[in-house]
Amino acid sequence: MPTPIVGLVGQPQQTLSDGDPCQPRFGRQGGDLLVSEFRGKYGQACSTGRVFHFSTLVAGVTLPIFSATAQTYGLRNPASSGVDLEFIRLEIGYLSGTQAPGDLVFCQAPNSSDVIATGSGGVTAATQAAGQTGFYGGARTGPSKCSTLTAITSVAPTVILRTLGLSTYTMPATNATQGITYTGYVFDGTDILAPGQIILLASTVAAGAGVNVINVIAMEVPHAPGS
Repeated sequence: MPTPIVGLVGQPQQTLSDGDPCQPRFGRQGGDLLVSEFRGKYGQACSTGRVFHFSTLVAGVTLPIFSATAQTYGLRNPASSGVDLEFIRLEIGYLSGTQAPGDLVFCQAPNSSDVIATGSGGVTAATQAAGQTGFYGGARTGPSKCSTLTAITSVAPTVILRTLGLSTYTMPATNATQGITYTGYVFDGTDILAPGQIILLASTVAAGAGVNVINVIAMEVPHAPGS
């Protein structure tokens, strides 16, 4: 026999702590489980220290063509992290220079692993920086297990995983005086970086002199054994 779900009718009236027991709330029809929207979609995950921002420095970077061995932005999930890195949003803000028309892509080094070393067959060098928590001043947040990569060198041209469908276009630096220039992409569980992997962001063309700041907002979720 199935186990019935027993709850109360009405809105919740108290605030609970992690680990406290509680009953679900139902509407007055009896079969409509209430789902509150007191917080944003990622509010709970952020308040428990699982949402991070993986950003370039304010000086920004120029995204190279995917076939170059020198790359400028990536994400690393160490094999020992114990988490999956689930992407939430990609943000790119224009800083300076003349952009070249092209398309943004996710790609990987020929040997897709998180090892950064000469002789690895993949990424031989990179500068790493921890992600910054989205819960500013939160007492329960710790350092990210994953990291941002810049100044990346791979042993051979990268392999495209997929296009993001985001196009850059020819834009002189003088256009920056016209207002805010921003490109964004929202993920919805479509892209997850498993432990032991590195992913890179690049262009389908040589990107000219366009300099941009880049931020990927992502959530670290416990990795399920065997997945």
